[in-house]
Amino acid sequence: MTRLYWMVPALIGILISAAGPAHAGPPGSTRVPASAVALDAEALKAHVYRLASEEFAGRRGAGSEKTVAYILDHFQKHGLKPGFEKTYVQEVIQGTTGKVIGKNLAAMVEGSDPVLSREWIILSAHWDHLGHNAASGKTYAGADDNASGVAMLLEAAAWFARPENRPKRSILFVAFDLEEFGLFGSRYFAAHMPFGEPDLKLFVTADMIGRSMAGICREWVFVIGTERLPESRNWLKQASLGRTIKAGLLGTDLVGVRSDYGPFMTRKVPYLFFSTGECKEYHTSEDRPETLDYAKLHQISELIGTIVKTAATAPEIPAWSKEAVAATEELGVIAAVLEEMKLPESGLKLGGYQLNMVEKTLVSIRKLLLQNKISDSDRRGVIRAAQFLMFTAL
Repeated sequence: MTRLYWMVPALIGILISAAGPAHAGPPGSTRVPASAVALDAEALKAHVYRLASEEFAGRRGAGSEKTVAYILDHFQKHGLKPGFEKTYVQEVIQGTTGKVIGKNLAAMVEGSDPVLSREWIILSAHWDHLGHNAASGKTYAGADDNASGVAMLLEAAAWFARPENRPKRSILFVAFDLEEFGLFGSRYFAAHMPFGEPDLKLFVTADMIGRSMAGICREWVFVIGTERLPESRNWLKQASLGRTIKAGLLGTDLVGVRSDYGPFMTRKVPYLFFSTGECKEYHTSEDRPETLDYAKLHQISELIGTIVKTAATAPEIPAWSKEAVAATEELGVIAAVLEEMKLPESGLKLGGYQLNMVEKTLVSIRKLLLQNKISDSDRRGVIRAAQFLMFTAL
């Protein structure tokens, strides 16, 4: 995951890690619907361990070509077609010099419906990370950032490639390069797509889905983008049934551009971004595979796969909503974040003033949640209070 807005990293990290439970199965529900995408938990773990091994050298520099070969081998082994006409590789070219600075990788599954197959869904994750620091001798393995997302991408691609799982719409599985460097890979791809931009109906990406902020909301995954595709909230509700994780909704205006959805958001392509957020291992050499929660990674990966399946078979994917429609659950998410911040295990030491403001904000949220409609000004007021608390608490 890249850091684009240097003024708000702490706020973003807490918000992403502590996204609240917008949708979950009914109380006592433990059965995942038979229609859900089923992925191999051990295969997901094996991908993370391999991609975050010393052999791959932080998936940059010397480790880049090994990473590319690993992903391409998986695509080919499972019979996926090249995503760029006759090749799986899109060279990322620097405009000012014409130099090749990276490689996006893509494979496709053609839709089965004669009409809907002309429409595309992208499922993606970035494969690059920070590499090896020769001066310190440290390797930045990037197990969560973003071997976890790549593992999801690879296993989802293999699942959809099976003839019995072929979707109605076509799906492009994209592994982006250079996310850690200004989203350069996805920016280049968005400007050089292998199909017409109007044919792209949904962009889905995952970045860091194997942990959570230490001590905060360990069972949750954060989802943004539903404000531009409100119908996706119903998809999330159904896909979350029987899950041990909870999907929480927050508006993009709270967290900004955090990953590869940015270039598609600017083009008004509906998007969904999944993440469990930053933690103390973020962008350090401690982001190693043995520190991930693989049961959680498995649950989130299946949730994402099921969302893509739902979208790929829906009669219609609504167009970009010109007006951002805030989720009713969003205030509940913020309340849950504030409640978690008070807990001793969160590691946050709130002063008296901060604790008092937390309680006042929670009271305001509870009152607003009793109303049938929450105004934009009410929402902004809660967001400002929450932002202040999060800035001052870190």
